[in-house]
Amino acid sequence: MFKERATTLDEKIEIISYCLSEGKNYNKTSEKFNVSYSQIDSWIKVYEKYGVAGLSHIGE
Repeated sequence: MFKERATTLDEKIEIISYCLSEGKNYNKTSEKFNVSYSQIDSWIKVYEKYGVAGLSHIGE
């Protein structure tokens, strides 16, 4: 189980970029960045729908 932690917009972009470059391998990305699978999935859905601008509003 992962403890929720604050992430910056730059970190979210890095995590999403990595995940997409790995063919949406959420498990590998989750382990590498110590972020939950569901959090990554949520960010990717927002990114695919709204782009980087959508990510800047998450967690506000």
